[in-house]
Amino acid sequence: MTTSPFRVDDMALLRDFLGALPEKGFSWQTFLGVAPSLVVAITAAPSGEAGLFDFVKHGCGQAVADHAGRIAAAPRTRDRVTEGALAFLDVFAASPMALSVLMAAKPVGFQGLLWSVADEIWHCAGDTATDHNYYTKRALLSQILLHAALVMTGDGAYNAAQMRAFLQRDIARVFSVMRPLSSLKTFFQGVGSSFPSPKGP
Repeated sequence: MTTSPFRVDDMALLRDFLGALPEKGFSWQTFLGVAPSLVVAITAAPSGEAGLFDFVKHGCGQAVADHAGRIAAAPRTRDRVTEGALAFLDVFAASPMALSVLMAAKPVGFQGLLWSVADEIWHCAGDTATDHNYYTKRALLSQILLHAALVMTGDGAYNAAQMRAFLQRDIARVFSVMRPLSSLKTFFQGVGSSFPSPKGP
């Protein structure tokens, strides 16, 4: 088991430092890129993992928000979702250590991150669902993002064109299921409205 050389007081100081980086004009990707050994030490310390995880989580959401214009400009909804997913995955292409930090986190935390990123992507894509579709879309996209992240951990060098094709296939499969379900729901709503309302006593 790896032992972190940092004390608890050091970890609190480091979390403050991480939080101040954006205000000073430094990106968190730069920090992870120039100090990989420090990242490993931080991740090994239970008291430091949450601070660094939150730091990377914020960066992932920001990466999607920064590409909101490009996402919204795509012609079809599935294209907008693909652009959003690529903006998220590009984070790991630029800073491979960031993915290690996320994978080292608790599964519930990682799933929460994927949900928040999926929510941001759908928001940028123009989604306005407020019914059960709101949850269905985000749950399905979260699993697509997880699938893509797992592929990245085992594929070696990041290939943007291959990842785009991979995402397009995954998203197309999901859309091919969602469309018939939506049509079926509309059909049953129409059938239900054709029946007379029940009379009161």
